[in-house]
Amino acid sequence: MIMAGLKQVLKKLFSRTSSFDTSVLEELLLATDIGVHVSEQIIQEWKRQKGTKSTDSFYQIVKDLLSSRLIYVPFQASIDAYTIVLLVGVNGTGKTSTAAKLAHYLRMHDHRRVIFSACDTYRAAAIEQLSKHAEQLSVRLIKQHAGADPAAVLYDSIVSLQSQKNGVICADTAGRFHTNEGLMNELRKIKSVAKKRLPEAQIHTMLVLDASTGQNALQQARIYHEEIGVDSIVLAKYDSAGEGGILVPIAEQLKLGCSFLATGENYEDLEVFDPDLFSKNLLGLQ
Repeated sequence: MIMAGLKQVLKKLFSRTSSFDTSVLEELLLATDIGVHVSEQIIQEWKRQKGTKSTDSFYQIVKDLLSSRLIYVPFQASIDAYTIVLLVGVNGTGKTSTAAKLAHYLRMHDHRRVIFSACDTYRAAAIEQLSKHAEQLSVRLIKQHAGADPAAVLYDSIVSLQSQKNGVICADTAGRFHTNEGLMNELRKIKSVAKKRLPEAQIHTMLVLDASTGQNALQQARIYHEEIGVDSIVLAKYDSAGEGGILVPIAEQLKLGCSFLATGENYEDLEVFDPDLFSKNLLGLQ
């Protein structure tokens, strides 16, 4: 079955007559990314209300149901201490561009000094891309040659950070599939170096998920969280593909929340996650 968005499903629901078959609704809802549990709750509410078929009240109930399950994780760099952000995720989710957007956000909103740490040493193109962002944003970049030890790059970045009283390291790590144990071990090493070299720092592991990934994003989040610990999610490419309903089962099953939505290609296109607005978008109410 072709994946459908929640707003398309509900629009189809209310275009039908009062004899709408709830088995069809169940099939359609389960084809979205919101998960079995929430789908079942929506179906039960539809059964309860279908006599009146009140579109507004039904949508309000569904919106409240969604927003009450979504989790917002505030992210703010410490003013009086150091912060290290580890951007992790599978290949192609947009970690490097997210690092650039986050650096811009921190400088504009929190007025933090930012250092880029080019911990993706597997691809020379990744270092070049981060270098361009660093130049355009006037951000210091710490890098080594392609193939270098990523943990050593982070170590150098911490040494550089310690030359100032506070600041933020945005560490762009290599994309790795969550099933690759060797690369997951490398992430553990990077995180261990951060804790040992700068124990007083706030370390925030940010998982970058592609909004169009669908149910596979739940598995990515589960394994990353189990293997290295995830503090929050950035939902990237939110403007281009999926509706992001996968955040609902991620919050319900893993108790993981979202900090930001990446909504475009520009540095300014990083929005603080708002469960209420996000739920409205899922329902097509915005």
